[in-house]
Amino acid sequence: MSRKYVSIPIDIWNLGELHPNERVLLAEVLNFEAQGKECFASNAPFADLLNVSEATARGYISKLCNAGFLVREGDRSNRRLHKHAPTSAHIHHT
Repeated sequence: MSRKYVSIPIDIWNLGELHPNERVLLAEVLNFEAQGKECFASNAPFADLLNVSEATARGYISKLCNAGFLVREGDRSNRRLHKHAPTSAHIHHT
């Protein structure tokens, strides 16, 4: 991977109920949207980014979806992730 860094907005970093890797994953999905792109990434790129197994990455995605931070749409071969609107309703500042 040729990337130099991962940018995590402070409102996402301050989501203390999330594991740090879940915060990174959420920031990555929102980064796609900020660039006007849809996130069709499979578990493998997230697993590589986070240096975890695909099963662990899948677990992070499931937790973010179940908690209402992300929505998963599409079928198995055409699945995409996007933020749940409005994201700000789920952000708790401490």
